[in-house]
Amino acid sequence: MIEPVIDKETFELYKTYCDINDEQLLKKHLMSVQQGLLSAVRNYKCIREYKFAFSRIYYRFFYNRIIQHAQQLLLKGQEPYFLDVGCCTGTRTDLRKLYVDGYPKSYLIGLDIEPSYIQSGHRLFKDDKDTCPIQFTVADLFKDDLKEYASKISIVHAGSILHLFDSEDMHRAFVRQIKKLLKPGGLFVGGHVIANEPTVFYRTSDKCTKYYVGVDSFKDMLASEGFQEIELQMTRKKEDENDAPVLYWVSFLAVFNPTS
Repeated sequence: MIEPVIDKETFELYKTYCDINDEQLLKKHLMSVQQGLLSAVRNYKCIREYKFAFSRIYYRFFYNRIIQHAQQLLLKGQEPYFLDVGCCTGTRTDLRKLYVDGYPKSYLIGLDIEPSYIQSGHRLFKDDKDTCPIQFTVADLFKDDLKEYASKISIVHAGSILHLFDSEDMHRAFVRQIKKLLKPGGLFVGGHVIANEPTVFYRTSDKCTKYYVGVDSFKDMLASEGFQEIELQMTRKKEDENDAPVLYWVSFLAVFNPTS
């Protein structure tokens, strides 16, 4: 069994939040949670590689900006709701990191379609629905009525979700659902895998066909759906398969302006 590699930031997060002070104990804990996830839900690569256990949003270019943005909104008497769509336990780790780093805790919300992810997240952070400072909702963004969040959210985060969709139409449908939740002037942020141009690729290791949206297609889609001030930061993604297309990890931020 592969052991997780724990960096300083991750160790400090678990030490601060759930009082795990020993790196070897933390490794055993993460390995135990991983096995539970692999047996309960789909065998995603991000689970096999322990990405659920680390905060990825912390390394995005917009991380400090969204915390400062929320604090400024609060000072103005506004409610800086942050909704993490597809929170799993990995972006749930992002929610914990945001909480530890000063995001107003009353406004952190996680949403996922899979209840076992949320349950595993409680196990990961040694809390429960009564002691956890974050609100979690089990729902399908495409099917369920989320009117309690409609035009209420200041920041929507989508971490490693978009590249799971199999067409540009699905990407656009997702973005349109996000629009329903955001306030005018709200931020849509996140990260996913992107290609130079729209690409369909059969991934042998996972035995599945993947669709990757193109860089310009993604920016044009956001602009056509009412988003402005679109920022992207890309890093080349290493691929294990020789025939893989040129792919990038992209972090993005866009401002919702429905009158544009």
